[in-house]
Amino acid sequence: REASQAVGSGPYFRPFAGMDPEKAEKQRRIAQKVREEILSTEETYVSQLQQLIELYISPLRKLCTDAKNNNKAPPLDSKEMSTIFGNIETIFHVNENFLHELKRSATTEDDAGKKGIGAIFLEFGPYFKMYTDYVGNHDRATDLLAKIAKNGSRKYNAFKSFLDKKNKS
Repeated sequence: REASQAVGSGPYFRPFAGMDPEKAEKQRRIAQKVREEILSTEETYVSQLQQLIELYISPLRKLCTDAKNNNKAPPLDSKEMSTIFGNIETIFHVNENFLHELKRSATTEDDAGKKGIGAIFLEFGPYFKMYTDYVGNHDRATDLLAKIAKNGSRKYNAFKSFLDKKNKS
């Protein structure tokens, strides 16, 4: 291929084409460190989301279901659960898939035919828009949690007890 065709986008994308070899190698090392940091950060984030779901959301949802089945008041109603946790489970699944793609493509962006990290971000970009809902709900969630913390009524005792047990373990 001609040099002008080698630079650009698509399967023949060569970000370091035409660059001084020494400078190109330095840029490759920097790019690799950036990819490694993104991958590491995403692994941590997905792990923390999974812990949130496994340690808080799922057990709390089960407590709510059990309470309803026994004709008792649940620790939180479905609206309160939705306000506090929003679309965390959907975010988890998207980021889990994003992480999978990052791991699958743990290669340099200039390997012909391989999906680079930029292409993965572009592919998942539309899915990341769900963070708009999550961020938009943040104030409502923190307001509800503050209300629960200040509320002296028995309504939230089961929820407070749940949190106390989780914080002690």
